[in-house]
This record gives sequence, C-alpha cells and structure tokens, in this order.
Amino acid sequence: MRLGQLLAALWIATAACQAHSDTEMKDAEHAAVLAVTTAVFDAIRAKETNAMQAQFLAEGASTRVAASAGADALTRATNAAFIARSFGTDASLEERWTETPTVLVDGDLALVWGHYVFLLNDEVSHCGTNHVDLVRVEGAWKVTNWTWSVETAGCPETP
Repeated sequence: MRLGQLLAALWIATAACQAHSDTEMKDAEHAAVLAVTTAVFDAIRAKETNAMQAQFLAEGASTRVAASAGADALTRATNAAFIARSFGTDASLEERWTETPTVLVDGDLALVWGHYVFLLNDEVSHCGTNHVDLVRVEGAWKVTNWTWSVETAGCPETP
C-alpha cells in the first residue's frame, strides 16, 4: 500500500470513529433530556412534590391549552405555582408518552415534543401534546417551560 492510500485509509477510519462517537454523544444527551420527563411522570404518579420540583426551574412557566373555548382555554402559571397545586386529589394520577417523543438538543438548550395520555384512577382522563423546553444548569437538565394541550375526545386507549 502506498503512503497516499495509507493516509486516506487512516483518514476514513478516523472520520468513522468520530461519527460513531458523535452519535453516541447525541444519544446520551437525548437520553439525559428524556430522563427529566420520565422523572416528572414518576413524580406525578408518586405525587411527590419535591421530586417534581427537582426537575423544574421554579421561575419557568407551565401553560395549559384546552380544546374548549372560553376563558379557561388557556391557563398559565409559574412552575412553582403549578407544582404546588398539582397533587390536591386522592385520585391516582399517571401521565405517559403515547409514542417516543421528538428530542432536539443544541448545547445547553433542549426541546421535547410528543403526544401523551393522562390517566385518572387508571382511566383515560385526557390526552394531548407536550412541548417541554429544558436548559442545562450547572450540568443538569431542568424544565424551564412545560406547555401542553388538553383534548378529551379521540384519546388513545391506555397505551
């Protein structure tokens, strides 16, 4: 093998290793971001306020967009206020993704977007779309804004 061919082969091997490394890093970042939404869903199911607070920036915003018309169609609160009033029921609560959500990461900024279903006492209560903005703060992903739509018709069966 001539020197030129050897250098070309070495360059191709290096590029392939770098591409593989970049893919692994991207997959790890996506998994870390999704782990935050999983932790939020786990906190909802366990009704653990502290566990939920640990995933959010208190000064961020939670926004609910209902399918119904009228004054209650849009409600907005700080994350702290939303979390404080989230578990005022004896009913069992559970939220699930209905498919693998889309995850986008760019440096310390991330977005998770996907469809969910919400269960109340193991029955479908509503469904919709979650749009979750996250930022990396001191090495940890935190929810800065969580926006969701609420549909009561056409929801999937329990996934």
